[in-house]
Amino acid sequence: MPIFLYEGKSLDGSKVKGMVDLETKDDVKYMLKEKGIFATSIVENNKGATLEFSLKSSIPFENLAILCRQLYFTLSAGVPMIRAISMVKEQIQHKKLKNILENVYEEVQKGSSLSEVFHKHKEIPFMLTAMIEVGEATGSIDSVMEEMADYYDKQHRQKKKIDAALTYPKFLLAFAVCIVIGLVSFVVPTFVESILSAGQELPVPTKMVIAISDFISSNLLMLILFIIALFAIKKFFIDTNYVIQYKLDKFMVTDKYLGKITQQIFTARFARTFAMLVKSGMGVIESLSIAGNAVDNKFIKSSVDEAAKSISTGARIGETLESKKIFPLMLTQMMKVGEDTGNLDGILIKTAEYYEIESEFAIQKLTALIEPVMIVFLAIIVGFVVISIAMPMFQVMGAV
Repeated sequence: MPIFLYEGKSLDGSKVKGMVDLETKDDVKYMLKEKGIFATSIVENNKGATLEFSLKSSIPFENLAILCRQLYFTLSAGVPMIRAISMVKEQIQHKKLKNILENVYEEVQKGSSLSEVFHKHKEIPFMLTAMIEVGEATGSIDSVMEEMADYYDKQHRQKKKIDAALTYPKFLLAFAVCIVIGLVSFVVPTFVESILSAGQELPVPTKMVIAISDFISSNLLMLILFIIALFAIKKFFIDTNYVIQYKLDKFMVTDKYLGKITQQIFTARFARTFAMLVKSGMGVIESLSIAGNAVDNKFIKSSVDEAAKSISTGARIGETLESKKIFPLMLTQMMKVGEDTGNLDGILIKTAEYYEIESEFAIQKLTALIEPVMIVFLAIIVGFVVISIAMPMFQVMGAV
């Protein structure tokens, strides 16, 4: 679904900016009209709202956290914006971010606002740009920077934990492949020659391993090209195909076993992002759109977009999201309480803190679930090769 950036004026004459996911510009105009906003500009954002949790993010969370933290320290100390940017850009180590700040420094000197310049750079997450814009409008940009620094720091730590949980299985898989290739390519042929020279009949498992060994030796170049082709297909077709990614993301959320774990992680991301945006004063529809992107799951994003359409017509937030069954019941129930008490942002922040703790336990469960599966897989593969080598030896010993 396309993403549109709009500008307009409300009934009281104040300027309004935002982002929304709808099918056409006419849908955006109708939505704004229903909200009492006269649209002055509606532009399709071809680059989209930058996914906050995309593994392909140009600027890592760690560097975004450093940027926001340093801007907070300088601005809160009373340093003017231009000088603050000049100081920060000298401290940033990330090359791409440093180049962006060089351009930001020049443009701000010419009179542009920080949010306007950041918006021109697709590498800067849309959420950060939107929050800076809110801070500029309210005169609290230093507080916004502090919040965003904490936000990106938490996301960086969570991503590191997820990467660490997946590193061990990847290592085991690579280790298993190397062991099998080594045994099949070097060990098996030596034993086969000795056994055949003794005139013994080879067992079926040994014949299978020999066949695999011969195939690898005869088609090594073809296998290498095949592996490269698989990586290319994954990168340029599977990773970029919306339908495939949607189905994979849906499986991660709805699977009976995996879904219980991943749902905790996605809920923590959504709740924290939505809480920050609502607290900043951003509209609920725009906040939902950005928070849905932050989850980095196309199935949840699609469900949140559908919920946003209903909410824009007057439906309650908690009830609408609850009907989608994409988040735990506790989150949607707490949203209902927040709507009833008029303290939605406060309730969301507390709920986000709860689910951030739960997400840490979920990552630990994910690690505990993957490790034994990979160990069993490794034992079966290596064990089969070892047994196929040992069986002929036992036959020779028995014959003697």
